[in-house]
Amino acid sequence: MKITDYLEEQLKDPEFAKVYKEVRAERLLAQRLVEERKHQNLSQRELAKRAGIRQSHLCRFESGEHTPSFEFVRKVASGLGKTISYIVE
Repeated sequence: MKITDYLEEQLKDPEFAKVYKEVRAERLLAQRLVEERKHQNLSQRELAKRAGIRQSHLCRFESGEHTPSFEFVRKVASGLGKTISYIVE
């Protein structure tokens, strides 16, 4: 069975689909922030300092180990000189 077939079958379960969509949205947000950080040639350490957060928290967020709060995302976006609306567009 292909992974896409398995995923399609699992997404028929409303509870699975809900969790999948939430996790997918978080990963897309993290990916967007990582892309912007790299576009600006910033290290995690530099961005963390600008954002007023710990580098370890940023690392965990970028790797998917941490579910961010709205305030955390706001700080990271601000550290990038962006708004949250820009990040989620």
